[in-house]
Amino acid sequence: MERLLMKYFVALAAVLIALCGVSVVTADLNTVPWKGTVFIGEEGLDITAPMQAGSNITHTTLSYFGSGGDPAVDAPEYTLTGVNAGNFYVSPSIFEGRTGAWYVTDGTPTLALYAESTSASIRVWNIETQSDVTGKSVPRDTVLDFKIDTNLYQIQQRDTSADFDFDIEVRNPDGTTYDRLATQSGLDQSLENLPVDSSLYYWASQSPAFGWALNAEAYGDRIYETGEYRVKVTCDQNNLNVDSVERTVTIASETLKIETPSDEFRVTRGSSFTVTITGQPNTYYYLFVDSTQTKPAPIIALNQKNVERGIGGDYITEDGKRLDNSVPKDVPSRYYARVKLDSNGELAVGFQTTKDTDDKRYTLRVETKIGGAYKSDETTVSVSEGTVTLGAEGSGTYYMGDQIKLSGTSTEGNTIYLFVTGPNLPSVGGKLTDPSVAVSNGNDATFNSADLDEDDEYDFTWRTENIGIDSGTYTIYAVSTPNDKNHLADTAYATFSLSLRKPYLSAQSESYVANGDKLIITGSAGTEVSEGIAIWIFGKNYATRDIAEVNSDTTFKYELDRGVTQDLASGQYYVVVQHPMYNNQFDVTLDGNYVVDQRGDDIFKIHGSGSLMGSDAAYALVDAINDADIDDIYTNLQFFVDAPTITIHKIDPIVPGETLTITGETNLRVGNELLIEVLSSTFGPTKKTQTGEFAGGSKSVKVVQGTSLNTFSVEFDTAGYIVDEYIVQATGVVTDVSTARSFDVVAATPTPTVTPTTTKPATTYVTPTRPTTAPTTKPTTTPTESPGFGAVIALAGLGAVAYLTVRKN
Repeated sequence: MERLLMKYFVALAAVLIALCGVSVVTADLNTVPWKGTVFIGEEGLDITAPMQAGSNITHTTLSYFGSGGDPAVDAPEYTLTGVNAGNFYVSPSIFEGRTGAWYVTDGTPTLALYAESTSASIRVWNIETQSDVTGKSVPRDTVLDFKIDTNLYQIQQRDTSADFDFDIEVRNPDGTTYDRLATQSGLDQSLENLPVDSSLYYWASQSPAFGWALNAEAYGDRIYETGEYRVKVTCDQNNLNVDSVERTVTIASETLKIETPSDEFRVTRGSSFTVTITGQPNTYYYLFVDSTQTKPAPIIALNQKNVERGIGGDYITEDGKRLDNSVPKDVPSRYYARVKLDSNGELAVGFQTTKDTDDKRYTLRVETKIGGAYKSDETTVSVSEGTVTLGAEGSGTYYMGDQIKLSGTSTEGNTIYLFVTGPNLPSVGGKLTDPSVAVSNGNDATFNSADLDEDDEYDFTWRTENIGIDSGTYTIYAVSTPNDKNHLADTAYATFSLSLRKPYLSAQSESYVANGDKLIITGSAGTEVSEGIAIWIFGKNYATRDIAEVNSDTTFKYELDRGVTQDLASGQYYVVVQHPMYNNQFDVTLDGNYVVDQRGDDIFKIHGSGSLMGSDAAYALVDAINDADIDDIYTNLQFFVDAPTITIHKIDPIVPGETLTITGETNLRVGNELLIEVLSSTFGPTKKTQTGEFAGGSKSVKVVQGTSLNTFSVEFDTAGYIVDEYIVQATGVVTDVSTARSFDVVAATPTPTVTPTTTKPATTYVTPTRPTTAPTTKPTTTPTESPGFGAVIALAGLGAVAYLTVRKN
């Protein structure tokens, strides 16, 4: 105000001097003194004094030497020529990045002026508390000032008597912009043309009389409504167009409110929740659970800032009762508190429920008494018993040693407690990880537990190996509190029943193995086994132990390759398939040449002098695994090894056009491929004048499962076959084995028709008479079951072609 009065006095003096005829030298806010400061963006400046630089000559060149530059010795970084001193524009394209000292340089370099970027900010200031309330809520009885920090004050200093186009802009919640504000003195204080002549400027000079009075009234109504007000400073002097960052201040509502996170708010027992109180900033209120029940209710959480639990018991409520008589009776001090709202007029207060909280709807109330009048508000929250679910991965049937993943949800509390009941276990339940030890009601350390995640879900992996239980049916309990089976009436829980079986082991392989053929052993371990399954094989002068990996579906497969079986002696072989069981380690294993137990003691020798072979070794191994101290299990198999064989079944004579079916047996394993060739015995070398007729063909076929030996079967179309003796040869495509058999194709003889019957003529087989003298195209020797030379050559030729074809495919 003193500055405003001074401005008036200066203006009055100027008028008086003019009237007296006395001339004075006046300046303006666009006239820059020598060594003065200009701001980037200013237009229409008179910089004559800086361009004269203390002389009578007005220079026209300005230069910038940069930070630390020496005009006496350094070349300028930038030079501006042809300067119009009477109408100068501080162009951003020239002066941005070149702030600081500028020199006239058309002559001896001399300091002319300084260039700066604009800076201006505003804060909202509580005059009474001398505190910054920018961005906060304030009570209606607050008086505010505006604190301005700017470097633009240097413009005002060019002429302190001139109006400075520097304004504060205040907009109310509806967007209305004020040009003045009501003050505590009853006068309106202007927000425009502020005489900001120092870097730190207070709009009301921190005087309560001239501050913004938020409770000001006009015509009996309050001028300023509650809500958020936006504040900034602007400066358009010399076309600067400066806008500061916008700030806010909120006039707090006089309404008192208490709110829960949602309408019809509901929580489960054991959960915490928060209510929010809004009202006058920095004001005390009383918060309480409005109920006189004797059972536990939601309690106000301890150790909260601005929440004094148990304080104010003698406060008389709006209902005329003492505060400590208006709350639940079990422990009254847990249910009321004196609370203080923050500078924004808000406070969040936490409540906690427990497993003992009564499930019902509660009223939470906040109130105070000001000047004999009560202000109050209330809300409700419903507490209900939670729900628990429980399940497990898998079908519900598991094997001893399995890891069973239990999972579920719980809407009550933050932890789930687990125990198990079943054969020979405590009736109240046993701890999952030690089922023989009974859980203790209320003692959470005796239970297995799992924390709930943010989605109220939990999981727990139950490892069933080596925990002292046997096969049978068990029930898992998931409880929201550490309650045993006999105390579940007042808590939420769920159960899951499952069957545990002992692991089983199955294995199978071929009964017969041909030298050079693969032996494949397959089976199931019944459960996942990280150590795998041990495969022992004993035979004549042969013993081996190997490991078959167990797949995720518990199956395994072991293969003895062709190179091994090729060298096996013919005879019977014994297989022992060993499962490591619960401890997931083999308690009987091989160490060098010796079979040893879990202590490392030798049981018997399988390699070298004095070793056991064949059935003796197999029986000794089985006896070792059967020991009571060994938990491994086993199953055993046998197979026979022999040289590869193929047998073609007898083929009866057929007539041309009938289907030729060739069947047989082999000790080759299922899936092996055979080449079946059929060729007329007549085929052989002939003179080029002879016809050389012959018939036949070849096909490949796979071996299929048989009852003892495996079998094969293939059909040929004999249309076009000539009457002759034929040779069938079966050859292993991979395994080196072959056999042959002959059969006859005979002419069909129709049976004479007997009138008047219409019976279809029968066909009889007539064995052809062989000539005693060999035709020129056939050998003179009598045919036998073995093919003749010519036939052998033909078979060899066809066999080579078919074999190459099969191998290529």
